[in-house]
Amino acid sequence: MLNGYCERFQRTLLEEFYQPIFRSVIFRDLSLLQGKLNAFLEYYNFRRIHFGLQPRGAVPIDVFKAKTKILHERLHKLLT
Repeated sequence: MLNGYCERFQRTLLEEFYQPIFRSVIFRDLSLLQGKLNAFLEYYNFRRIHFGLQPRGAVPIDVFKAKTKILHERLHKLLT
């Protein structure tokens, strides 16, 4: 299942970042491309709504925070 998430992320990165950016910008410096990629990843993880895990959609950081809280609670129950 995790492999599917990785493959989907790679496809999204290709379709939503690399293909559009290379059609519009010529990068003469790798650091410029890295800056654009960093900005896209910030958008992808903190603002872009994903529909893979929740029917109404969710931003990945919110899902991560929710799962972290659940895992913390389960671990706390095991240790006490």
